[in-house]
Amino acid sequence: MMPQEVAVYRQDDMRWAQDALGDSSYTMESSGCLTTCIASAVSMGYEDKVTPGELNTLFSVNNVYDGEGNIQWTAIEKIGGYKVEIYADVTNEEIDRCLIDGHYPIVRVRMHGVGNFHYVLIVGIEDGDYICMDPLENELTKLSRYFNRVYALRIIMRE
Repeated sequence: MMPQEVAVYRQDDMRWAQDALGDSSYTMESSGCLTTCIASAVSMGYEDKVTPGELNTLFSVNNVYDGEGNIQWTAIEKIGGYKVEIYADVTNEEIDRCLIDGHYPIVRVRMHGVGNFHYVLIVGIEDGDYICMDPLENELTKLSRYFNRVYALRIIMRE
């Protein structure tokens, strides 16, 4: 179960790498993995793609980020045009349900399974492994690269 076309973006793309996350000292390159995943999620299946740079500008102008560059999920829905779902439980069944419903789960993982938190976008399942768009990679990766440990699950979709 894979989408026909995955919007693969990198958070360190030179077109937006140095853009600040709101009024914070953090940049897309250093901390924009979540914004990049959201841009990919809301671009797939649509002709009018949203780049991470455009989304970061939208989020910055609309005070979606707090002072530390963290996304305030309720602020996204106040912009209009987007709907957010935050899951209390992180289970394979929930991830599978999202994919079956045509939504792409944004999941928090740890780099190399034990390092800093990082966000990737699950875009499908192949040979029993979740396939991810990692905003630090040029090609799709597998969730098993992060030891299949997911610490948070969100979806965002266009309204």
